[in-house]
Amino acid sequence: MHAFTVLAAFALAAPLPKDEPLNPEVVSPRQADLLRDSRVQRELGLSAEHRVALLDFFEEWDEQRSDYLSGLNGPNPAPPVPNPALEELKKKQAVEFLTKHKAKQREAVAAHLTATQHGRLKQIERRYLSLFAYQLPGVAAELKLTAEQIAAIRKVATEYRAKYDEEYAQGRRPSGVSPFGLAQPSLKTIDGLLTEAQRTKMTALFGPEPKLATTGTLKARQTLVRAVRESPEFFPR
Repeated sequence: MHAFTVLAAFALAAPLPKDEPLNPEVVSPRQADLLRDSRVQRELGLSAEHRVALLDFFEEWDEQRSDYLSGLNGPNPAPPVPNPALEELKKKQAVEFLTKHKAKQREAVAAHLTATQHGRLKQIERRYLSLFAYQLPGVAAELKLTAEQIAAIRKVATEYRAKYDEEYAQGRRPSGVSPFGLAQPSLKTIDGLLTEAQRTKMTALFGPEPKLATTGTLKARQTLVRAVRESPEFFPR
């Protein structure tokens, strides 16, 4: 029997756990971006109804964003005349628009996740961040990293980012090594910087390996770029 069929049968046979509704304020924009990926939705066990509702929400938002930006910039065949006041107004309007959307996005995601599912989503988020997950304030606090450990981890992250840029950011065809494979030596180095207790704790924070196709496919790389490369943790301080 296929593994997915076995898991599905087990899920149907198991009693449904009671779970608390999710507070929208705990949902981060990066988690919402990850939830765009249908593989992540399946990993969390979202129903078809919830998956369709999320798909509709994200499609509607993409259309609104495109229409808004088009209207904000408008057709401009001639070189624009410098207008600092107008530019400042546009920036203010853009911030207000995005702030309002982020609130709607948190509400939409929270409406379709339980607290337990959100806990799993945070584990997947850390796995997607890979070695950059150690720079999340919550992770550093949970592991009780020392100042020396944080400095050493940032050094490893900086060296990895240089390799990532060389491999992926120059517009060349990747050599075949996925971002996740590229990160493995760096992860092993960081693992050696942790105590046994910290490694045990990190295993719990990462959770089990998600059943996602993350081995260098275009879809996986696009998700990684959205969830990781644009995050502040990607730029070690």
